[in-house]
Amino acid sequence: MKKLVLFILAGCILLPLGADPTSSQNHPLNPAFLATGNRGILEFGFGANVGAQNSYFNLGMLSDQNPIIDLNLLATEIGPNGFRLLANATVGPHLTLHLGPLGVGGFLSTEVFTFNKIGQDFFQIMAQGINLGTTSGTAENTATAYIKTGLYGSWEMSNWTFAGKLAYTLPLVSAESTASFTYTADASGAISYNAVLNTTAYTIIPLTPGNTFDTTNSGSLISKAISNGGLVVDVGAVYVDPKTKRPLFGGALNNIPLSAIKASRAITYNGGASWSGTNVVANKDIPGYFDPIITKPTINVSESDKLIFIPMSATGFFRFPILGPLEVVPEVEMVLWSPFRLNWGITGEVNFLRVLDFTLGLENKNYMWGTSVGVGVNLWLVEVDFQFKAQGPEPGDIFKTKGLSAGLFVALGI
Repeated sequence: MKKLVLFILAGCILLPLGADPTSSQNHPLNPAFLATGNRGILEFGFGANVGAQNSYFNLGMLSDQNPIIDLNLLATEIGPNGFRLLANATVGPHLTLHLGPLGVGGFLSTEVFTFNKIGQDFFQIMAQGINLGTTSGTAENTATAYIKTGLYGSWEMSNWTFAGKLAYTLPLVSAESTASFTYTADASGAISYNAVLNTTAYTIIPLTPGNTFDTTNSGSLISKAISNGGLVVDVGAVYVDPKTKRPLFGGALNNIPLSAIKASRAITYNGGASWSGTNVVANKDIPGYFDPIITKPTINVSESDKLIFIPMSATGFFRFPILGPLEVVPEVEMVLWSPFRLNWGITGEVNFLRVLDFTLGLENKNYMWGTSVGVGVNLWLVEVDFQFKAQGPEPGDIFKTKGLSAGLFVALGI
């Protein structure tokens, strides 16, 4: 099985996968990309991308039937930033029609993002045991999943294209979790520890206060959830090179809130465990001596009018012609919401007659470094683009298969 997985991975690396960063599939970064694609009249496109990354386990470890985890090595390699696990997925279609300078259309996208972090201290205790004094650490999780659908419009003026999207947004889930632990030991043999986990999530899923799915009133609850959706606007502009007819530079503001989402349900979870003892060495053989005191977890589901905002961002790109068909396209995205982050990427692109598009890229997005290789095939009526990325939380991790991302984009039209 391990050889099969590694063979598939090697094949994926040797097969170029990737696409033009300014193609219509990237319209979440700039709505004007829907107007500057390879089909000038009618286009139906569908894209999907999924990936997962972590700060320690590589593909070889995960494919091993009998993996050996060295906790000392794990605690050392993850460093002070702790163990990080990130997963993301996007999927959705779009449909556009362009007649003269006017463009109209619609789109639907579903986006999922989760980020988990466990402090280094937790793994050091597991690997090395408890030292004298007090040791504490934390863990945190952020998870969002939402649907965004709406209308698109654009107008071409000279070599400029101005575009906007009006979108309705619904939160499938928006959650934050925090965990903390404290260990204390002294020379007399007294040891104590305390661990706490708290989670708060907001969702449109019609749960009842009894923590079950409401089958009798689910219709009315879903209707309420839909009516509580929010409105956002994306606006962007692109300058098209009059010679190559390709986007040369541009920028956008995305997810500008017009009205906030109101969550239908709030779910809270609180739990923990603790233990303390003295003269531990003398009492260690007493049955049940180390059994912790478990705090009975509480799960509450209640109605909620919590306001949720989709993260607003500002984006920009510039295409630098280098030599013949070779171009370099740097891009940047500033997420103007908590957690604030600056995403950037640079792509080298070789385009032959707008039919074959080979790319090689380097990026740092959503706390992860990544590198990509690729090709897009455009036959005008049909376009197929593949994506493959190797990713990781540190620059060197992109060569260690600690994170992989793959995607597919298909477009049809005239």
